[in-house]
Amino acid sequence: MIIDFRVRPPLGGFLEALLFRESVRTARICRSQRHEPPPSLLQPSWDTFLAEFDASGIDLAVVPGRFSAPRYGQVPNEDVARIVRQGEGRFVGFAAVDVNSPSAADDLEQAIRDMGLVGLALDPGFCDPPLYPDDPKLEPLYRRCLHLEVPAMITVSGRAGPDISFADPVRVDRLAASFPDLQIVVAHAGWPRVMEMLAVADRRPNVWISPDQYAVNLPGASHLVEAANSFLGDRLLFGSSYPFLPMKGALESYRALPFLPEVLDGVLGNNARRLLRLR
Repeated sequence: MIIDFRVRPPLGGFLEALLFRESVRTARICRSQRHEPPPSLLQPSWDTFLAEFDASGIDLAVVPGRFSAPRYGQVPNEDVARIVRQGEGRFVGFAAVDVNSPSAADDLEQAIRDMGLVGLALDPGFCDPPLYPDDPKLEPLYRRCLHLEVPAMITVSGRAGPDISFADPVRVDRLAASFPDLQIVVAHAGWPRVMEMLAVADRRPNVWISPDQYAVNLPGASHLVEAANSFLGDRLLFGSSYPFLPMKGALESYRALPFLPEVLDGVLGNNARRLLRLR
């Protein structure tokens, strides 16, 4: 099973989000990483997207919601659940909630229990006001994840906040130490501070790294491969970050990286299958 850990399909709130609303910018980023933009970005279409997915060789993809990010676009849990339903077994969803709401933890539980979503998606640097991953305001959500036994995927990179301090690995290190039983997926791998984030993953066995597009033709990719081939082989996760990369192209790029053969299967799917408790 090949699992893409970060896909944002052209449906519902995603169509109004920055990545589709400013498709020229998204396409420019894609080309800067030596891939042609997916057709379903340039002319957004659910049917075209599904055809791309089915041709990619990917079996399952994680769709993260997004909330509390007014500039970047809101993707409510209802839209994520709709994508999961319409995908007919192709997708699983991570819930996003309004971190400023006193009912945020209860809203998360409702999305997990009633909508069938399987984790929490957080983009703390995009919140209003921006937050770091270890902000006390987020602690009730982390405690509820522990109660529900679901992972938290947190976007951490130099692009995911108003300044590069939102890529600070120390914040993730402190969070992982405070919640040692919480399974934390670091989306974007803290790029460009990849080496430091890998050191956090080495220290904290509850930290998983999902570099997604940042493992493709960008500085730091070799460090991710070296980590996977040594201590991180069971906690590195493949992701395309579609529409920033085409799904098939991202998969081919990961396969071209010098992962050890016994590590590659884990990176491309077995690690995610274990984290998500999939049969």
